Amino acid sequence: MSPSFISWISLVLKSLNNFVNNSIVMLIVLEYLRKYRTYFHISKIYGVSENYIYQLILWVEDTLFSEYIN
Repeated sequence: MSPSFISWISLVLKSLNNFVNNSIVMLIVLEYLRKYRTYFHISKIYGVSENYIYQLILWVEDTLFSEYIN
């Protein structure tokens, strides 16, 4: 991993609120991106709604992309 990618990840983790553990957030996003699981499947694993999973993944992706562009 490049240093800039690691800094993006640290930025995402720093800006998350304390509602969800940072490691859980990254695990959810990686499961979605790398294992091609659906929002439904991930939501059942973690016991939250599909909409919450969608919003969480969207927020992480938007944060990473906005930092990449700037």
